[in-house]
Formats: sequence, C-alpha cells, structure tokens
Amino acid sequence: MVRIILQSFTPFTYDEIAYSMCAHNIALNGGWLNIYNSGDLFFFPPLFNWLGALFIMAGFEQVAAVRTVTILISSGIPVMIYLLMTKSGQTAKISLFTAIIWTVLPGSINYSIVGQAETPFLFFVLVSAYFFSERADKIENILLSAFFLSVSIWFKETAIGFIPVFLLLFLEKKEFKNSANWFIMLVVFSLPLIVQTFIPHNYDLFFELSNDLIKWNSVSIYYPFLYLASLAGFNSSTPAFLWTAVIVSALTVIISSVIAFIKFRTQFIIRFSLISNIVFIVFFIFFPKKFEYYMLPVMIFSLIVICSVIPQNSAFRISFAAIFIVLSVSGLFHRSADWNYYNDINALLKKAEMVAPGSTIGTPTPHIAKYAAASSHLDLKIESLDFFTGYDLGNCRNKEDRCILNQDYFLADDEFFTVLFCRSWPIKKEECDIDLMKKVLEKMEKIEKKSIFTLYRIKEKNH
Repeated sequence: MVRIILQSFTPFTYDEIAYSMCAHNIALNGGWLNIYNSGDLFFFPPLFNWLGALFIMAGFEQVAAVRTVTILISSGIPVMIYLLMTKSGQTAKISLFTAIIWTVLPGSINYSIVGQAETPFLFFVLVSAYFFSERADKIENILLSAFFLSVSIWFKETAIGFIPVFLLLFLEKKEFKNSANWFIMLVVFSLPLIVQTFIPHNYDLFFELSNDLIKWNSVSIYYPFLYLASLAGFNSSTPAFLWTAVIVSALTVIISSVIAFIKFRTQFIIRFSLISNIVFIVFFIFFPKKFEYYMLPVMIFSLIVICSVIPQNSAFRISFAAIFIVLSVSGLFHRSADWNYYNDINALLKKAEMVAPGSTIGTPTPHIAKYAAASSHLDLKIESLDFFTGYDLGNCRNKEDRCILNQDYFLADDEFFTVLFCRSWPIKKEECDIDLMKKVLEKMEKIEKKSIFTLYRIKEKNH
C-alpha cells in the first residue's frame, strides 16, 4: 500500500517507459508467442513485458501496468529475506530487522516501484535459493530451484550471473550428479531463450555483453561502491563526500564479509551472499554500463551480511535503523528532485508543438518522448534515432548526419547526442567524429535546455 501511495512521488525512468511501450505493443498488436515482440533489444527477455501487457489488457494505464508488476512481485523480497535467514540459522529478530532495513532503503523503495525488471528478477532468485537450501539433494527441490531461476532469467538476463553461484555451492559439497541435474533442468526451462541465442537474429541473451557499441575498456573500482552508497541513500554532488561514501561503502562490505565468513560460513545464506557479491562486484568493475541498478543484487546480499554481524544490542539496532531511515528520506528527496527529467522533456515537446504543430522530432531516446507526446495529446511525430538499441530501420548509423537533419527538431541530452557520433559507449573522445558532430551542430539552433535535455530546431534540413 505504501509503495502504491509513493508512486505519484516517484519520477519516471526511461527504462520503465520503454518497458511500458513494449507491453503496450503486445497488448495492442498481439504476438504473445513471439519472444522477439519488442523492437528494443535492451528490454528483452519478454516475461516482464508479457505481465505488463496483461495488466494493460485489464484496463491499466501502460506505465501503471508495469509499475504494478514491479510492486506486486518485489513485495515478496522482504519475506524471502526473512525465510532465507531464519532457515540458515539467523535469529528471527535479526532476520526481521534485515527485511525491514531493506524495505526502507531508497534504492529498494525506488526500484520496487518503477516499472523495471530489477527487483522482480531478484525476488525469483531468492525463491530459487530458498528451494536450493531446503534440501538440495531432493529432486523436487532441485527442480523448483532450477525452475525459479529460469523464471528470473525470463525476466532479466542478469540472473545468468547466479548460475556459477549455485554450481559452486553444489560442487563444494561434491554433489556432481545433483549439479548436473539442476543445470539440465535450468537449460530446459530456459530453452526458448537459449535457442534464439544461436540462430540468426538480432535478439540475444548476451546482447548487452557482445553488441558492437559496448567497449570493454571501462574498468572502475570506484563506481560499484559509489552506487552501493547511492542505493543506501548517500547522495551528493560534492566530490569529497562521494569519495568518503565510496570508502565507507567498500570498507563496510569488506569488513562485514570477513567477519561473516569467520563466524557464519557454515550458513547457506552467508555462503550464497558472499559468493554472489564476489561474482557481481567483479563483473561490475569491468562491465562498461555503469548504472546503479546493476548493484541491487550486491545491495541485498551485502545487507544480509552486514545485519548478520552487527551487535545484537537493541540500542545499536535502533540507532542503525534510524540512520538508514534518515538516509532514505534524504535519498528519496534527491531522486525526486534530480531524476524528474520526464517533466522537462514534456515541457520541451510542448514548446515545439506551440511553435510548429505537426513537426517531426528526432531523438535517440524515443520511448519517453513518444509517451510524453501521447500523454499530453501533442500534435508531434517522434522519430527514433536509437540505432544503438539493435535496429536501424533508416540506416541512420551510416549517414553523415545520423538522420538528425531529416527532422524539424532534435531532442537529446549531451551524452546521447555524442553517442550518435561515436563508435563506442562509454564515450571515448578518440573514437568520436567530433568534426562531423560540429558540422551537424552548425545546422541546428538551440531553442531551450532543461536539466540535461536540450531542444534544437533544424535550420538546414536535408531534402
């Protein structure tokens, strides 16, 4: 209920608008058996879109539909935290305390509301871990664990990262037959997604790892711990504060992990948490896409580890909880104030329509612009210049102006505009055609800038 109330205070994210557009397309045009239904490769696998489409067909507005999927499924995460910790030997008080702290973290609140697949896929990972811990030598529990991890993969391919975690836990007990059975069942349940990875098609479970735009040259130890701090509510634009937050975050994770390993390494949830954190922290250090929601798995398992080792003194726990509640209020205020670029895009589109109704607006972030234009009933045509998502119907990637000069207006933030003229992301200046970008800029006139987005009028259109 609290999350439903907080919806109106939670800014739209680009990803949830994109998910809602994919779900709306399925609800409107069908194609339920077509796992390639989405035209945007970054919003695949399809299960989250399918569930969103069901709510749209039931009469929900499209963004409300995908948010409802997230809210309903993510509400089970605190329950699974409690069950996994108590089953592993933690006290009921510590388990309940951990579950409560998770619910008040700003990162948890935000990603348990916005219509993205991050917390739904994590819920099913926890369910899979629960059945694994129940009796991993019983075939029915092996089947259920494999099934629920496959459900998680059908939500988001990031769940593949948990496969080595489960296999290592099998192998440490030398349960080779059970590990083989578990893996075979997982493959069977995920077979449609696996098959399409090996047939000629743009869709691929490993698209975000292997597409030609992403360059694996962005190693950073700083960002994993910065985003952990951000999810916990430590937000500021001051470099000294951010570095302090990073150092505190890293030390907290490392020290609590060492203590937990020494004291509780026989407990399943501690072993699962520590191995998961090693896998995902190392991966995120090298992964080029540095977005905070990729650290949610580390956040949830670090929290379990930290709460397992903190003193069980009531006064200490109350103080600990109070700190996180204060951080949560501060973090949520920061997100509401700084992340609300949807209103800025909507205002810029309204300005374009007021000046020239019926205009075409090219943008590399089309989903949110299309949704804003439709929601405000604007007489505008939004043209997608998002060829880096896996398709390029206008062959814009190979054109000098990237199709920008075919439009009446151009709407983008500085980073996405630069990406159009670069051969990699994250952006490396040496791989960008700066001269060509300047030539295109000379043929555009800046109309207005709001927060990070800018509206340009095209002065010299292509004919």
